[in-house]
Amino acid sequence: MSLSRGLLVACITLVAPILVSCAAAVPEPGRTVSRTMPEPIAGYERTYSVFLPSTYTSERTWPVVIAIHGAFSDAAYHEERTGFSRLAEDQGFVVLYPEGIGILGFFRHWNAGHCCARALEEDLDDAGFIFAALEHVASEVNIDRRRVYVTGFSNGGMLTHFIGSQHGGRVAAIAPVAGALGGSETPAEPLWRIPDAERPVPTMLLHGTADDRVPYGGGPRPDQPESQQYLSVDNAAEYWRHQNGCGVAASQQERHGGLVSLARWESCDSGAEVQLWTLNNWRHTWPGPDDPTNPVEPALDGFNAAAEIWRFFSRHALPGQ
Repeated sequence: MSLSRGLLVACITLVAPILVSCAAAVPEPGRTVSRTMPEPIAGYERTYSVFLPSTYTSERTWPVVIAIHGAFSDAAYHEERTGFSRLAEDQGFVVLYPEGIGILGFFRHWNAGHCCARALEEDLDDAGFIFAALEHVASEVNIDRRRVYVTGFSNGGMLTHFIGSQHGGRVAAIAPVAGALGGSETPAEPLWRIPDAERPVPTMLLHGTADDRVPYGGGPRPDQPESQQYLSVDNAAEYWRHQNGCGVAASQQERHGGLVSLARWESCDSGAEVQLWTLNNWRHTWPGPDDPTNPVEPALDGFNAAAEIWRFFSRHALPGQ
């Protein structure tokens, strides 16, 4: 064997596994894949999961829903409870499930500016991590950057508010579920309020009137009066109505046999509508079809939050570049 041929064989031998590894790194359509970010972020190993529908092809761009779990939950539970991956398979979009930092590998949570736990204490840039995870996905998946949407539950809903406010140029619409716009860790501390939004962002709010963790009317948890304080759902609706340049009057509609009340502000700047879905007598759990692993709440007459959120998201896109 000549020296040049030997070098060529050696190069192929070394490079081939790398190429195979790169090809294998692309998420497999039709299933959820868990990922770890290439480098630690602020000293933490950060993880996420991503779901691609089985119809995925790189020949076109795909919208992305970023679905953020609540405190002391994780990506896998949030995926199962919300049904977003099942919906994505049917409707044709990608789902990114980021994970908050954990305590002893569990109790994952986020810094939303006013909550929660270690992430708040260390002032972690969780929004920055989520967009870094999105870029990690975008290096492998052909995403539609004009159609990136964010939704989250509880602590994840709080972070959704923050992302919509401070990163509105990167998201087409948001849907916080059972998440307060602001608050404080204790009654003695001043209420933290979300800053003004950088642009109008179409917003869909969902919250139960019987929520005993993040009360609909604001304030502390009923069973823990010295715990975190939260701004009310009305505060959130008014914030987004004002930020989006909507008129004061909202249209009102009852749905699902009166179990759901829908208020809409539609005369808004840049078409950035605001919706408030009030879930009557609903507590602090994801609103959707019956979940046998969490039989705390009765079904909301077939109400499926993920489907309603996607219906809202699919009407909106960032302005063309």
